[in-house]
Amino acid sequence: MSVIDTLITDRTNADVTEYMTLRAKGYFGMTTAEKALWDEGHKGAYNATDLNRVGEAIEYLEAQFNDLPGELSTYIAALGVVPDSLFEVSYSYPISAVTAKTDWVITDIPTQTQIATYISNINTIRAVILLADGTPDTPADMEKLTYTEANNIETILQAVDVATLALEALKKSYADYAAKSWWYCGEAYCGGN
Repeated sequence: MSVIDTLITDRTNADVTEYMTLRAKGYFGMTTAEKALWDEGHKGAYNATDLNRVGEAIEYLEAQFNDLPGELSTYIAALGVVPDSLFEVSYSYPISAVTAKTDWVITDIPTQTQIATYISNINTIRAVILLADGTPDTPADMEKLTYTEANNIETILQAVDVATLALEALKKSYADYAAKSWWYCGEAYCGGN
């Protein structure tokens, strides 16, 4: 399981309402079950847990992009296929323009610069690879972030992961076809007319 599997894309207005209700109660007014829900990072809020998860996902995707060319090269070499531009990734690497922060704590108040970097990181990762139609846009900022915009941020990261895995599968399939296209010399193929 990777951090991509932990992304939250299904926040609802009901989650926000529940969060607001719990917040109004105050921690000491909550039941034990409500405290547990609050402590694990409620879906109706966007806090340090969410910022860290997105930061970790960005780091994961950056590593995935940077590792893929080497993985493809190793795969192609193992098949005995001659390297060709057909097997290369369609983006420039290494990707190094992201500076994800993954050590947010609940008492942190992000600065405008940190939020601008956060949004920039999402846009940078998003721009590396062509995404499926319907992938939502990155929010322009985090001011008055809605649950839909929060869902969109993590949906984008899932879409990047899906596109990267699809690119890897496509390039490997090209190598597989190239490896299978060679005819080997043997009685069935040589010595005939």
